[in-house]
Amino acid sequence: MNYQLKIPENQPMREQLKGAITDLLTFVHAGTIYISNNGQGSQPIIVTFILKKNCGYSGDAIEKVSKKITDCHPQFIFKFINAFRASNGFKEGFPYLMRHCTVAELVYYQPDNKVFYPLNGDAKELMQWAKFSFKDQVEDTISHFHTASAYMTINNNKEAGYFMCIAIWNLYGCYLWFLVGEIGEDMGRPSLLHDYKTVVRFVPSLREILDYGTPEDKEIIGQLSSAHTYHSDNTIDININPAVLERAKLKFELLEKEFRRLFSGYKKEFKSKMKQFDKQSFSGQSILTQKMNSNYFIGHALSEISRAISGFLKIRAVYCFGYSRINIDEEEKNKKLFNKQLPGYHFYLLVLSSEYKENAVPSLQSLIKEKFGNKYTATILIHRVKNLRSQSHNQKYFLDKVMDNGILACSDSQYTVYPINADAERDIEFTRNYWKNRMLGAEQFLMTAQECTEPDEALVKNALIQQAVQLVATAQLDLFLSYHPAIYSIPYLFRLLGCIPEIKLPFSDSEQDRKLRELLSAHIDMIKHKDLNRDSIDDSNLLYTKCEDFYNEMYTLGYQELERLDNLKKQASDQEN
Repeated sequence: MNYQLKIPENQPMREQLKGAITDLLTFVHAGTIYISNNGQGSQPIIVTFILKKNCGYSGDAIEKVSKKITDCHPQFIFKFINAFRASNGFKEGFPYLMRHCTVAELVYYQPDNKVFYPLNGDAKELMQWAKFSFKDQVEDTISHFHTASAYMTINNNKEAGYFMCIAIWNLYGCYLWFLVGEIGEDMGRPSLLHDYKTVVRFVPSLREILDYGTPEDKEIIGQLSSAHTYHSDNTIDININPAVLERAKLKFELLEKEFRRLFSGYKKEFKSKMKQFDKQSFSGQSILTQKMNSNYFIGHALSEISRAISGFLKIRAVYCFGYSRINIDEEEKNKKLFNKQLPGYHFYLLVLSSEYKENAVPSLQSLIKEKFGNKYTATILIHRVKNLRSQSHNQKYFLDKVMDNGILACSDSQYTVYPINADAERDIEFTRNYWKNRMLGAEQFLMTAQECTEPDEALVKNALIQQAVQLVATAQLDLFLSYHPAIYSIPYLFRLLGCIPEIKLPFSDSEQDRKLRELLSAHIDMIKHKDLNRDSIDDSNLLYTKCEDFYNEMYTLGYQELERLDNLKKQASDQEN
């Protein structure tokens, strides 16, 4: 599959980022690329390249050869990490990778490369690693600070200066671990000033605590660095000002407090982010109240599916109004969090077409299944653009919400799909009456089916149950989605009901339930042609029991939903008054 660079449309520096990344890709062998932050406020935009495995270069080497390009874009921070280091970093829960390099920030992907995409959001172990590293580094840093303070009390300013330098330098090392992912002793870091400059580039607000651009703070870094040099070469004559040490002590305390605040914020951010990974679906029902969010793989999948749809049918636009992860079993959930296992999806799609094709919906669903296998599947609604404004009040409400809150998968650039002028509110009274009438009809079909007890009445009983279930399904679709389908086959109605989380369908994947589902899905015209003595009345009785239970569950659930809608309407009215 052809994966492309996909920078979100709402990224304010989109064109500049696209130009810089495109230039770098001419010689950087990237497996994945991530963009985090949008440049608003004081947060810089960070671009991370995780290199392909066995590409032959280290991240540091790529950083050096890329300088001619990256220096032309000082508004961005570029980071290059080799695949092995990234893999280990994810195992150890490096905050930099968790913050900037998950599927939420992904903008470029090459097949057969790893991506951080947990299937169940359970990544507590990663936070434990981060907490352990945090505690270990801070304790070591504070120990040096206490040593410096002790030397200050006995006026040994040279030793105090050395240990204060180590304390502040190590504190900036803690910031580097948190912000950049680099861990090392000071022997691997050129100087206190070097680490200071690296850290404040990631968090410019830290200059408010210690700013090398001011004479007073420049003096602090200068004298502490001299004390560090003196400790290695005591032939150098230095004089450490006690007032500078006092100022340095205050700076350390403020920097430590801010570091703890940042890490505390990260723990909340991490928890929230992992919680999002736990939501491996967006229900079609949610489209009425929430904007859909996408990610790189959802966007790519929708592009691929839309391409297949446009090759079959003349379309004006395709919108996604729901999705769920597919093919997730417990074994997959327990796989590594950073791996090559890419997600599969079932999508709920609204196709706005400019032509009519007979049996377009089942044909398209079969085409997508055939083309993508179990990787992607879809439940499709098709509406012709010219008929949008003639839809019923509630139908227009649903279509308008999909177009406003859904993901626009593709559109014909030569044509504009204009707003359909739907009312801002649903007609709840219509919904209530429609639901009650459909459920009443379903009840009557079930009562009639109950009277069919003879072997030669099995097929008739199945047909009556089918009619009842169709009415129950259409009642729930109007109630929960404000949508009336144009297709009434049981498999299609069940697929649509699948986008309503509250609804539990009556059949499992057991062999017996598959057989009963086939009975329920049989074409009603079979009554006109099939031998009425061939079906088992026992199977029909089992089918009746399951569908009666389904009716009762939907009856209770429906009244709960009507009550919820009434409460929402009352709350809105109270707020207006």
